Amino acid sequence: MRTLPIILLATLAGCGSDSDTENTSLQDIVGVWDISYQDTTAENNETQNIEYFVIHANGELTSYDYQADSLGSGEACYISSSEGVIEDLGDGNFKETDAESEITYYSITASAETFTTTYTEGEETIAVTVNKSNLTESQLTPLCETSQSSEEEQEQEQEQEEQAEFVTFQDIIGTWKSPLEDDSSEEEYTVIKANGHMIDYSYDSNFGNCYETFDSVMSTIEDLGQGNFKIRHLEKENDVYEEYSSQIVAIALLGNDLVFSGTENDVPYTQTSFASDILESDFMAALCEE
Repeated sequence: MRTLPIILLATLAGCGSDSDTENTSLQDIVGVWDISYQDTTAENNETQNIEYFVIHANGELTSYDYQADSLGSGEACYISSSEGVIEDLGDGNFKETDAESEITYYSITASAETFTTTYTEGEETIAVTVNKSNLTESQLTPLCETSQSSEEEQEQEQEQEEQAEFVTFQDIIGTWKSPLEDDSSEEEYTVIKANGHMIDYSYDSNFGNCYETFDSVMSTIEDLGQGNFKIRHLEKENDVYEEYSSQIVAIALLGNDLVFSGTENDVPYTQTSFASDILESDFMAALCEE
C-alpha cells in the first residue's frame, strides 16, 4: 500500500513551496487534494492519471482513482481505497500509518492552495508539492461497482482461496473402496465416520456373500490442516485400544477419488481410494457369521 509521501511523489516533485505557515496542523490540510499527473516521458504526453486523495478531520486518508484515464479500466467511475491514517505530532511534523501498518514520518508546510511534504529517504531529502482541489469528496462519484482491494485484502483472499483447495475432514467422511488388483473376487472398504474412526470391511466372494470386519483393530484419522492428516492404528488389548503405529499423510480429492500420499519405511507412496455409495448400515446388515 502506498504511503502519503509516495502518493505525492508520484504527482510532481519540487523543492519547497510558498508556505503561509511553518507550523502546519492537521486542520490546515483537511480536504481534497489533486494528485493527478501526466507522464512527461510518454510520447506526446498522452499518458495521464487522474487521482485525488482526501484527508479527513480524524486523519483518515482515502484515495479516489478515476478509471476513464490513460491508466484506468476505461470506466467513468472512481476506485476508492483506504490508504491509512495521518497523525499530527505538532510543529508541522506528522506520522502516517498506512493500510499495512507501516509507519512513515515527515513534515508538512501548507498554504491556502498547496502543501509540501518533506521527508528523508536514505541520505536524500525529498520534497513534493500538491494542489488543493475545488472538488468535494461527495463529488468524486460514481464509485466503481468493484472497489480496489488493498494488498492485504488481496493476500487474504488468495490465502482463503488456497485454503479452500485443501481437503478437510468433512470432505472425507463416507465410504471408500480400496483397489485390489491381484484378486477380483475380493473387495475392501473403509468407512470414515464423523467421530474420526476408520472401520474396515472386506468381502470375498469365495467365502460367501457377506462382509467381514475385525473388532480387535481399528484406525482413527485427525485433520492437521492444509490437507494433512494423522492416521493412528489401534489394537485392542484387554478391551482397551492401544496405538501401535501412526503416520502422517497428505490427502487430495481427484474427482470423486481420494489420493493418499505419504512414506512407508522411508519410501514414498501414493494410494487411491474410490468413493462408494455403500452405507455402513449395509455392511452391518450383511456381516459374516462368526
